[in-house]
Amino acid sequence: MTFHEGFELESTDIFQTTNWIVHCVSADMRMSRGFAAQLVKERLTPEEHQRLKRDRYSIGDAVFHDKSHTIHLVTKRFYHDKPRDTQLFERALRNLNAACKVRGIKSLSMPPMQCGLDAKWTHLTVEGLEKLLRKYLTDVKWEIYCA
Repeated sequence: MTFHEGFELESTDIFQTTNWIVHCVSADMRMSRGFAAQLVKERLTPEEHQRLKRDRYSIGDAVFHDKSHTIHLVTKRFYHDKPRDTQLFERALRNLNAACKVRGIKSLSMPPMQCGLDAKWTHLTVEGLEKLLRKYLTDVKWEIYCA
């Protein structure tokens, strides 16, 4: 575990955390690549994943899966969409903060959101992510897991 500009970067396995895990997804809930694919394998049954794909979501939704303590943060419409800026991500973070407050969730664990497969379009670094999290996740503690 290392410390980076005032927040904790974890290098252990994120799936060992007792916190809720939050990650970014598209509204179509394909989750077929990157961290999302790993999360589906580790935390969801095929039936649960199919149910998520059948339901309808909007950009900005925070979709809670209570059984697995997972939050799917919808930041784009389709898996193949390319985010051009962080505005939709910022909207999703505001909604996430409010939803966590209502549900009494005090801490979250996450991969470096918007810094993986979509990073070449968002140009978001871990440092930029940290600034956005500090700005929008004001009612919840968070830690970033870097492999």
